[in-house]
Amino acid sequence: MALIKKNTVMKTLLKPLFAIVISLFALQSCTYTTPVEEELPPVEDDILFSTQIEPIFTSQGCTSCHAGSGASAGLDLSAGSAYSSIVANQAVVAEDPEGSLIYTRPTVNHYGKQYTAAEAALVEAWINQGAQNN
Repeated sequence: MALIKKNTVMKTLLKPLFAIVISLFALQSCTYTTPVEEELPPVEDDILFSTQIEPIFTSQGCTSCHAGSGASAGLDLSAGSAYSSIVANQAVVAEDPEGSLIYTRPTVNHYGKQYTAAEAALVEAWINQGAQNN
């Protein structure tokens, strides 16, 4: 009889303890990150597509889907092909970043790819400068 009473007491004590432990694990998994304001470097006078914009597509992994003859949406962002493909696919509108898919798509987490604040500022400035192939 004492053994049954001892088991009942243990179960009564362990249930709330177990619930507390599970709750702590659940709360620990809920982390919230506050975006850190990224200090942007000043944009240079002349932004060069081949050395400043085109490398962003590779570093961000855009070329994993947008490269070669089978490029997604026909948009080839690989080195040497990116500019002509962007223009041919009307993905850039000179002096209109908000009307340019090459700017707006990667700023909203396009398939897990997203420009950093500095990259977005650079692409935006390049478009505002006329989106030249330089």
